[in-house]
Amino acid sequence: MELDPEITKEGAINIIVRFLKEEKPEEEIKSYLTSLGISERDLGMLIAEAKDSLKNDTKRRIIWCTLTVFIFILFYFLIPNTIYNTAPFIISLIGGILFTVCLAQAIGNFRNWEDFNSKNKEDWRSRYIPFVVIPGFAMIFVFVMNFSSNEKTELKKHGQLTTGIIVDGSAIKTRRAEIYDLTVRYQTKEGRVCIVKETVGKNEFTKVHKGEEVELIYSTKDPTMIQLLINEQSIQSYTGSDERQLNITDLINLLNTNSSQVKSSLNKITYGWRYNTNDSIWENQRTTSAIKIYPNKEIRCLTFGQSAFKFSNEFKKLNFNLIPTENKEVSFFESDQYYASLKRTLGDINAVGTITTLRKK
Repeated sequence: MELDPEITKEGAINIIVRFLKEEKPEEEIKSYLTSLGISERDLGMLIAEAKDSLKNDTKRRIIWCTLTVFIFILFYFLIPNTIYNTAPFIISLIGGILFTVCLAQAIGNFRNWEDFNSKNKEDWRSRYIPFVVIPGFAMIFVFVMNFSSNEKTELKKHGQLTTGIIVDGSAIKTRRAEIYDLTVRYQTKEGRVCIVKETVGKNEFTKVHKGEEVELIYSTKDPTMIQLLINEQSIQSYTGSDERQLNITDLINLLNTNSSQVKSSLNKITYGWRYNTNDSIWENQRTTSAIKIYPNKEIRCLTFGQSAFKFSNEFKKLNFNLIPTENKEVSFFESDQYYASLKRTLGDINAVGTITTLRKK
């Protein structure tokens, strides 16, 4: 078949299909093709192939529509979290690209590469098909957020709390983005040692250092799926902690709490309390607080920050009376059931703290 050097057989068929869709007379089509250097001997064959291609248009579009739906179902519902967890963004990116390609083909119904790469300004597809990248980018976001939601659900359902150690960290900074990650080593309850790299935000990255212990939760179904508990949002979400400051009512309740329930009561207020057996005190490094309890007798609490300065007003609201004293360093209070005192103290870097003592009468 001899054609104009600038047109191929596929290109000629695409032209014929376009003319057939526009319902142009066959004689007009033949006249145009002849002007392109197509011999009369080949016109009949090309027109017949174009008509066959036109008949397959509906079938082709159905196939690509089906593939578009399948790609969405595959990446949204079918791929397990264990696979997503290996590289969530990359897998979501692949899903978004495949979705974009299938959607573009389902809408444009291109027959071949030349049809796709057509420079014909009258073809609406050349103007609008580029916009399918918008839902493509949206799908990447949808797939990432869906995995994040599924991960959160799995950790809540199959999560196991443990303590890990920060063994490494890295920060990648570009003009457009900053990426931070921490590598943590921990041991599952079955004794398996895991080393996992977890992407974190800048605030979380600056809160910890190499060698520091961190609380985390991992999935018993996939121990490499973790969430570091180093910000209030994740702690509240996975532990049920209120993440608030201690108050006087908390101290009264702790004084009357069974020793076996003290840890859970403390962690309900603020997560991260541990019992120091050497000093027989409860410590929370996150809030730089410490509590020593003599069950049903006395409780002493060391706190820093705003809550410490509020204790004096809280005593008054709970009907504690201020006992006059010449000692300016200590304030004494009394109620029908308790004696209490507040003493200012200095911590590291001259941080102002308060030692609160509450004793039953």
